[in-house]
Amino acid sequence: MFQKPSRNAGGRTRSEHLLTTLSDFRCAERPGGGDLRRLMPTKEGVWKLHPPGLRAYCFFCAPHALVAVDLALEEDTKADKGLNDAKMQGVLSFLREHGLQQTILRGDHFVVLPRKT
Repeated sequence: MFQKPSRNAGGRTRSEHLLTTLSDFRCAERPGGGDLRRLMPTKEGVWKLHPPGLRAYCFFCAPHALVAVDLALEEDTKADKGLNDAKMQGVLSFLREHGLQQTILRGDHFVVLPRKT
Protein backbone atom coordinates (compact mmCIF):
# COMPACT_ATOMS: atom_id res chain seq x y z
CA MET A 1 0.00 0.00 0.00
CA PHE A 2 2.74 2.50 0.90
CA GLN A 3 5.31 1.23 -1.62
CA LYS A 4 3.74 3.01 -4.60
CA PRO A 5 5.89 6.00 -5.66
CA SER A 6 4.26 9.34 -4.93
CA ARG A 7 3.32 11.64 -7.77
CA ASN A 8 5.79 14.47 -8.41
CA ALA A 9 7.90 13.51 -5.43
CA GLY A 10 11.19 12.34 -6.85
CA GLY A 11 10.12 8.75 -7.40
CA ARG A 12 10.40 7.83 -3.71
CA THR A 13 7.89 5.49 -2.16
CA ARG A 14 5.45 6.77 0.42
CA SER A 15 7.27 4.79 3.08
CA GLU A 16 10.52 6.53 2.14
CA HIS A 17 8.83 9.92 2.35
CA LEU A 18 7.42 9.07 5.79
CA LEU A 19 10.84 7.96 7.07
CA THR A 20 12.44 11.10 5.63
CA THR A 21 9.85 13.33 7.31
CA LEU A 22 10.32 11.63 10.68
CA SER A 23 14.10 11.74 10.32
CA ASP A 24 13.98 15.45 9.44
CA PHE A 25 12.06 16.20 12.63
CA ARG A 26 14.43 14.08 14.69
CA CYS A 27 17.70 15.37 13.26
CA ALA A 28 17.03 19.03 12.50
CA GLU A 29 17.60 21.69 15.15
CA ARG A 30 14.28 23.19 14.06
CA PRO A 31 11.91 21.96 11.37
CA GLY A 32 12.06 24.06 8.21
CA GLY A 33 9.15 26.18 6.99
CA GLY A 34 8.06 23.54 4.50
CA ASP A 35 8.06 20.91 7.25
CA LEU A 36 5.93 23.07 9.53
CA ARG A 37 3.25 23.30 6.86
CA ARG A 38 3.17 19.50 6.98
CA LEU A 39 2.87 19.41 10.77
CA MET A 40 -0.53 20.53 11.99
CA PRO A 41 -1.62 20.30 15.67
CA THR A 42 -5.14 20.38 17.12
CA LYS A 43 -6.23 21.76 20.49
CA GLU A 44 -6.62 18.17 21.76
CA GLY A 45 -2.93 17.48 21.13
CA VAL A 46 -3.40 15.35 18.01
CA TRP A 47 -1.03 16.09 15.15
CA LYS A 48 -1.33 15.34 11.46
CA LEU A 49 1.89 15.02 9.48
CA HIS A 50 1.80 15.52 5.73
CA PRO A 51 4.59 13.56 4.07
CA PRO A 52 3.98 13.35 0.29
CA GLY A 53 1.19 10.89 -0.47
CA LEU A 54 0.37 10.14 3.17
CA ARG A 55 -1.23 11.49 6.30
CA ALA A 56 0.12 10.36 9.67
CA TYR A 57 -1.98 10.87 12.80
CA CYS A 58 0.02 11.11 16.01
CA PHE A 59 0.70 12.81 19.32
CA PHE A 60 3.76 14.06 21.18
CA CYS A 61 4.48 12.94 24.72
CA ALA A 62 7.22 13.60 27.26
CA PRO A 63 10.12 13.62 26.81
CA HIS A 64 9.40 14.95 23.31
CA ALA A 65 8.60 11.64 21.65
CA LEU A 66 6.32 11.33 18.63
CA VAL A 67 3.83 8.45 18.69
CA ALA A 68 2.21 7.69 15.32
CA VAL A 69 -1.11 5.92 15.80
CA ASP A 70 -2.55 5.70 12.28
CA LEU A 71 -1.87 6.43 8.60
CA ALA A 72 -3.99 7.19 5.56
CA LEU A 73 -3.28 7.66 1.89
CA GLU A 74 -3.58 11.25 0.76
CA GLU A 75 -5.93 10.35 -2.08
CA ASP A 76 -8.23 8.52 0.35
CA THR A 77 -8.46 11.64 2.55
CA LYS A 78 -9.40 13.69 -0.50
CA ALA A 79 -12.03 11.19 -1.65
CA ASP A 80 -13.57 10.74 1.82
CA LYS A 81 -13.88 14.14 3.49
CA GLY A 82 -14.69 12.56 6.86
CA LEU A 83 -11.62 10.30 6.95
CA ASN A 84 -9.28 12.86 8.54
CA ASP A 85 -11.74 13.48 11.37
CA ALA A 86 -12.22 9.74 11.89
CA LYS A 87 -8.46 9.16 12.06
CA MET A 88 -8.00 12.07 14.50
CA GLN A 89 -10.78 10.65 16.68
CA GLY A 90 -9.02 7.29 16.47
CA VAL A 91 -5.93 8.85 18.07
CA LEU A 92 -8.06 10.30 20.87
CA SER A 93 -9.70 6.89 21.40
CA PHE A 94 -6.26 5.27 21.56
CA LEU A 95 -5.18 7.78 24.20
CA ARG A 96 -8.31 7.17 26.32
CA GLU A 97 -8.12 3.39 25.94
CA HIS A 98 -4.52 3.31 27.17
CA GLY A 99 -4.85 6.05 29.82
CA LEU A 100 -2.35 8.32 28.10
CA GLN A 101 -4.25 11.63 28.13
CA GLN A 102 -1.92 13.10 30.78
CA THR A 103 1.21 12.30 28.78
CA ILE A 104 0.28 14.48 25.78
CA LEU A 105 2.41 17.53 25.12
CA ARG A 106 0.13 20.31 23.91
CA GLY A 107 1.22 23.44 22.12
CA ASP A 108 2.90 24.42 18.91
CA HIS A 109 6.15 23.09 17.46
CA PHE A 110 8.25 25.23 19.86
CA VAL A 111 6.80 23.25 22.78
CA VAL A 112 6.93 19.74 21.36
CA LEU A 113 10.15 20.18 19.36
CA PRO A 114 12.44 22.21 21.61
CA ARG A 115 15.83 23.43 20.44
CA LYS A 116 18.56 20.89 20.71
CA THR A 117 21.28 21.78 23.20
